[in-house]
Amino acid sequence: MSNQQNQEITELNQKKNFLGKLSELFIDRYRMSYLMIMLIVVVGVTAYTSLPRESMPDVTLPYAMVTTVYSGASPEDVESLVTDEIESAISELDDVEEITSTSYLGYSLVNIEFATGVDMDLKKVLLQNEINELRFPDDVNDPSVRVFATSEMPIMRMSITGDYDMYTLTQIAEDIQDQIERVEGVGNVDVNGGLDQEVHIYIDPVKLNNYGLSLNSVQGALAGANINTPLGDDNLDGMYYNIRVDEQFESIDEIEQVLLSTGTGELIFLKDIAQIVDTHEDPEETAAMYLAGDEAPRSYGSVNITVDREDGADVVGSSERIRQMLEDEKGKLYPENLTIHISYDQADDVNQDLKDVTENALSGLVVVVIVLFLFIGFSESLIVAFVIPLSMLSALAVMSYSGITLNSLSILGLIVSLGLLVDNAIVIMEMLTVCVI
Repeated sequence: MSNQQNQEITELNQKKNFLGKLSELFIDRYRMSYLMIMLIVVVGVTAYTSLPRESMPDVTLPYAMVTTVYSGASPEDVESLVTDEIESAISELDDVEEITSTSYLGYSLVNIEFATGVDMDLKKVLLQNEINELRFPDDVNDPSVRVFATSEMPIMRMSITGDYDMYTLTQIAEDIQDQIERVEGVGNVDVNGGLDQEVHIYIDPVKLNNYGLSLNSVQGALAGANINTPLGDDNLDGMYYNIRVDEQFESIDEIEQVLLSTGTGELIFLKDIAQIVDTHEDPEETAAMYLAGDEAPRSYGSVNITVDREDGADVVGSSERIRQMLEDEKGKLYPENLTIHISYDQADDVNQDLKDVTENALSGLVVVVIVLFLFIGFSESLIVAFVIPLSMLSALAVMSYSGITLNSLSILGLIVSLGLLVDNAIVIMEMLTVCVI
């Protein structure tokens, strides 16, 4: 390039600013540029594989919900004995914008709206503390407090069915529940539609009277034999030990062997005057699985399991680990003839969403490269095609360091920035072309 051409390009005669000096540094030391590119590629690919993937980012809305079950109570009783008490308690909390409630037959629902920007984790604790101080009738279940957050949406629902009675299915489901809770990334696991164990004791009133016993004495003997109480700690030889009495019943035989002292001082077993039956509670809810396939559609009694994830956990990775655990434990944790049907898996939605957005980004990149090739040149289009993915990998590395997950919104932000990046690349390549000419 001649001196006259240099003079015509005024930018070449200007004093180099910071960016100009930085560019000169990498141009003069091009080997360092190669190392930087390799570093960006390695760090970016590692960040992409390790970023938690989810459909939407964690968002906590300033809303809370208190639900309470009062079985058999009329809506009027629910409102006066439960709903009004809860409203009075939570109205004293700060930052409460609005309280709405509905009382149903045997059910109370209270919705609370807080001011925007409050710490909902703290408000949930304060709300739970206020409710814990309330005293309800004995038949009222403990109120449940929930906040509206995308992270609390279940990541998986499954139904368990087979040729077993509901009580056996419930026990199997609880074993599976314990195993799922150990999977990395899994938070809370709930079992619904099953039957809990109950032990019924049928006392013969004639035998009870013959031995000179009363129902209160039998009840006291059972309470005294079924103990699980901490006794504090003690220093033995310089070491502190936690001491507790753990004598809870673990089998029907232990209940049958409870000793009773008769009116004459004779000791008898509980089984001598009563029949102990291992059974289950009366069902309050039922679950059924309906399958439509090649055979005639039919419904099956089932037990449902709902899986929530830990905050910030990878939805896709957690789902894959749960599926792998169920496959590995088949025939060990649960019978092989048991059917586990996964009716909902959020990982499927996440993979589909990310696939759609990623395909759109890649198609946009291809179009940009083609346009640059047609209007600027082949070498310039190759440079842009190389720089854009490199910039994306750099952004993924920053996302990983900042704790941002890979979701629809973050990928949409990358696509928007892609348009700005293409504009800058076109301007720079056009300027380089002018300087070279």
